Amino acid sequence: PGVIEMAANNMFEMMDQWQDLNPDTHSQFKVTTSYVEIYNEQLSDLLRNPRQRQKYPLVLADNGTGVVVENLLELPVTSVDQVLKQKELGERQRHVDANNEHAKASRSHTIFQFCIERTGLVGPQ
Repeated sequence: PGVIEMAANNMFEMMDQWQDLNPDTHSQFKVTTSYVEIYNEQLSDLLRNPRQRQKYPLVLADNGTGVVVENLLELPVTSVDQVLKQKELGERQRHVDANNEHAKASRSHTIFQFCIERTGLVGPQ
C-alpha cells in the first residue's frame, strides 16, 4: 500500500477507536478529500469533471489564517475504499507523458488532502 492508503487506514481506524472509547458522546466525524495538480504553474482540480473546471477556476487566496485554494471540490468519504476510488479518479486526469525510462511519467506535482471534522455534542445528553 502507498502513503495515501496507509494514512486513510490509520485515520478511519483512529476515528473508530475514538468512538469506541467515548460511547457517551454524540459526536460524528465527517471526512472529505480533495486532489490538486500543479502543472506548468497552473492548478487543476483532479476530482472535478474537466468540462466544469473553467466554470470553477482554482484560485490561491489568503483567508487570514493561511493560504487556501478557492473553488476546490471536496468530496465526502466514509471508507478507505472510497478514498482509493477518489485517488484513482484523480490519477486518471493527471498530466503524463513518456520519457526515457517510463511509458507514462508524471509531468506534475499533486496534493491529496483529507479534511476531518468532528461535529455534534461531546458528553452525555
